[in-house]
Amino acid sequence: MKVSVIIPTYNYAAYVREAIDSVLAQTVQDFHIVVVDDGSTDDTQAVLATIDDPRVEIVRTPNRGICAACNEGLARARGEFIGFLGADDRWRPDKLERQLQMMDAEPDIVAVMTNFVRFNEKGFYPQDQFAFFPELSEVPTRPTRDGGGFRLVGDAFCTVVGFTEFPTWSGVLLFRAKAIKGLLFAREGLHKGLHGDVHFSLRAFRRGGLGFIEKPLVEVRRHGENATSRSADMSHAKLAALRLIDQEQLSDTERTVLRKRIGRSLIDVGLQNAADGRRRAASKDFARAFGIKGTRLSALKNFALLALPTAARTRLIGT
Repeated sequence: MKVSVIIPTYNYAAYVREAIDSVLAQTVQDFHIVVVDDGSTDDTQAVLATIDDPRVEIVRTPNRGICAACNEGLARARGEFIGFLGADDRWRPDKLERQLQMMDAEPDIVAVMTNFVRFNEKGFYPQDQFAFFPELSEVPTRPTRDGGGFRLVGDAFCTVVGFTEFPTWSGVLLFRAKAIKGLLFAREGLHKGLHGDVHFSLRAFRRGGLGFIEKPLVEVRRHGENATSRSADMSHAKLAALRLIDQEQLSDTERTVLRKRIGRSLIDVGLQNAADGRRRAASKDFARAFGIKGTRLSALKNFALLALPTAARTRLIGT
């Protein structure tokens, strides 16, 4: 089996068949799809019952959250490569083909990432996702041997963890199975179960190189119920994921870059807490960031701004 595709779903009866069909329509047909129904209470089971393809395995579990559903899929995966797809999203037909070509050309990379575009019932958004990763044009890269894209030069984890937005969404990544063996999604320690893919993918990047394809090959649906639409939770979730990684055995270099990124994340959380009126919590966040080398000046500036009356702070920074 070349590729195992894991599709976790919960109450996405309206979309899950479209997601599965987008895999079945791939130009590469050597795959096994594991659909993990995480205790859906809508018509998901009825929709899945209409699928008649021996390559599609349907598993129903009690509702335990997306991380547990992904782990269930990983336990059943038997492909040489592993991909994930959200039950409300779609792959474009040549997604797997292009990623596999890069994997074959670059045997030491652990994952290949593609660009993606968002869409809703009105059509596609104008910006693709790589517009949010300006660092990709700033960090050292080289063309891959297959000519299909680029790869990061140097340590993938230490490079990516410094990005403002992490290119870690599992739906656009294809992983080399042997490189991520034993790696699981976190069941505890995340903020409201969010950013499990950040935690999983960043740890995967510690195990090898990262390649990327600039062409959008995934379509991400926006429908108002996406977990990432809870913007007030995102900074907290990112910090929680980074702190989980900080609990692992890391090299001195990995620890240094991670701690600096945690400092930046603490400032982001502090700003969110301040915007939500939690000034005492914000003060603690800025104080913690001040204790981390590389973020002290920013922490001190934000702490000083926090001490200003709300009206004065609004005039200065707009929040």
